[in-house]
Amino acid sequence: MIAKQQMGYTENQAKDYGRDIAILTGDIQQGWAVSLLCDLSLKGNIKPEVTLTLIRLLESHVLNTLVSGETLDVQFTKQPIESFGPERIIDMLWRKTGALYEYSAKAGAMIGLNTTDASEKKVVALANFTSRCGTAFQLQDDILGIVGDEKQLGKPIGSDIREGKRTTIIYYAFKNAS
Repeated sequence: MIAKQQMGYTENQAKDYGRDIAILTGDIQQGWAVSLLCDLSLKGNIKPEVTLTLIRLLESHVLNTLVSGETLDVQFTKQPIESFGPERIIDMLWRKTGALYEYSAKAGAMIGLNTTDASEKKVVALANFTSRCGTAFQLQDDILGIVGDEKQLGKPIGSDIREGKRTTIIYYAFKNAS
């Protein structure tokens, strides 16, 4: 942020620049993911049906889920925290990160087994476990956002609070405050 301000950006312009670049970077990474999945069948021994199944799942389900989670994150900042419970916050966190972790494990298991069957027992077990890991990652990130080391975290401590983010910590603090 400081470097961008030294280059003549205002604070808001620097935020917009960072957000815009983050969006473009995400677009590139999504394209890379599809390309890497295609390489599995073109250069490896993975059945094309597996690759197509994974691309369809990524494009039709995972991306929609991620966007819905990010949308909820923004929408929640505009709503009074007492208007929803911790279940909705955790659902939003799962959509933002748990769904991506779940897909990663599901894809890895399906590639490893060379199967299109997403309901295969090992695929489901890995997907369920990593799904919860993604949500746990978000919960830990919320904690670190309050008590973490700013240099290690890479963002200012308390920024979620200043931005009005709805975290489980904020929910319970508000609920239990006198």
